[in-house]
Formats: sequence, C-alpha cells, structure tokens
Amino acid sequence: MAVPLTKETLNSFAKICNVITKLPISNNELYVRYDEEADVLYVMFDKDSKVYLSRDGADDVLWEYDINDRLVGVTIMDASTRT
Repeated sequence: MAVPLTKETLNSFAKICNVITKLPISNNELYVRYDEEADVLYVMFDKDSKVYLSRDGADDVLWEYDINDRLVGVTIMDASTRT
C-alpha cells in the first residue's frame, strides 16, 4: 500500500541517501521495483547485467551476482515490515 507523501515520509526516505550513494551502482542509475502482492523489493545496480547466481543473505535478502561474480542487485522479502 502506498504511503501518503508527508514530510515525515520524505524525511525517512532521505535518511537512506548515505547508504544509496555507497552502493555499486552502474552508470549512476539505480533501478527499484516493488511487488506489493508479494511484498518484495527488487533493487538492481546494473539494468543490463543478467543475474547468474543468487546467494542467501540474512533476514530473507538475496544477493544477486552476474557471471563475473559482481554484485548487480538485491531482492528483499517482506519489504514493508523492515525499518
């Protein structure tokens, strides 16, 4: 469910900027897709790379790697419940 854009919501979003700027982002572009029905957030650091291998991380997070073992994205389950 979409959250109304309030000052508090925007401030919460702004708090993650320092994390986003440290990600291995290709071409200075970050691709994010949220599946509301599955409650899964997909984040791709390079839209042109194909995921070759997914590795389980902690707390229902999958780390996505290309054929050269380069991190190209993450998949986060139960995204709406994370703080």
